[in-house]
Amino acid sequence: MSERILTTAEIGQMLGVHQGTVARWVDKGKLKAMVTLGGHRRIKQRDLIAFFRENHMPLPDELASPQ
Repeated sequence: MSERILTTAEIGQMLGVHQGTVARWVDKGKLKAMVTLGGHRRIKQRDLIAFFRENHMPLPDELASPQ
């Protein structure tokens, strides 16, 4: 099974923050991401989970359950 890849918009909706906030986390190196040729940020689920753990944030239900 392939790994789930998330957009900044999906993560923003999951956390109740603007997708620009998520983009800033990526740009500042706080959240690991891949950047497409078009400049869109894509985040692997495992990297998002690591971000939550490193920042002592509770894991959202969407990430706690297998996809």
